[in-house]
Amino acid sequence: MQKAIYHQTVNTNSSELSTYLYDYNTWEFNTLHFHKNIEILLVAKGRCVCTVGTEEYVLSEGDAIYIFPFRVHAFRLDAGAVLRCITFSELLILTFSRMFVGRTVENPVFRPSKETFDYVLRQLLLCFGRRYGHNRTVPSEKRIKVKGLLYLLGGELLSQLTLIPDNGNTAPAAEIVQYLSENFKKNISLHDIAEEMGYNYQYLSRTFNKVFGIKFKRLLNQYRLDNAYALLVDTDLPIAQVCFESGFQSLRSFHQICHEVFGKSPRAIRNG
Repeated sequence: MQKAIYHQTVNTNSSELSTYLYDYNTWEFNTLHFHKNIEILLVAKGRCVCTVGTEEYVLSEGDAIYIFPFRVHAFRLDAGAVLRCITFSELLILTFSRMFVGRTVENPVFRPSKETFDYVLRQLLLCFGRRYGHNRTVPSEKRIKVKGLLYLLGGELLSQLTLIPDNGNTAPAAEIVQYLSENFKKNISLHDIAEEMGYNYQYLSRTFNKVFGIKFKRLLNQYRLDNAYALLVDTDLPIAQVCFESGFQSLRSFHQICHEVFGKSPRAIRNG
């Protein structure tokens, strides 16, 4: 079965802050995904394995990892482990995030002081509970505290990690994602996008594959399949209509991709 890579659009277009406590029994964390927001993971208990791009990092209790925007990533927890996830807009810590323009780090794992680590976890729980998001803006009465907590973590990160030039150039890839989210129902290709945006096709293809580690067509089909899945489950539209309204060019390709991703036909998806 094909492993899907999901674009968390809520953390790209509208959400200023989301924060969750995950434990071993939570199902949603082991899915490869990406988004525009920055993400910091804090291992509150046990051990976590985090995949970023093609690299795998093992985090122990007290460790943290900084995940840059538009980096494909996922994480999984050992039994009994607990993880605090924070995804947030760069606008919340703009002075800090500007330091990373054109730069990255060799190893994104860092270890905050125990005082900082415990304080951040405690304050996030007091302010937001176990799960919070996806609000467009953080409430004003909590905004200053959130910024302070994020800057505390940012200061710990900068004291431990060395910044190096980033040759990934995620900007064109981000433009592709935005274009896809608005035009996936059309019969489009990366050639079309390159021509419309004024990029060299070979350059755009290399950049996209380097940033996301997948082919353009696969991500395009993800958007189409997400739309089709919602129509299959929530409406009574004929399957052929679902297929073409979601941007697939033939029923054959629609059935094939459903089997690759879900292991079942569109009709089986509808029937549950």
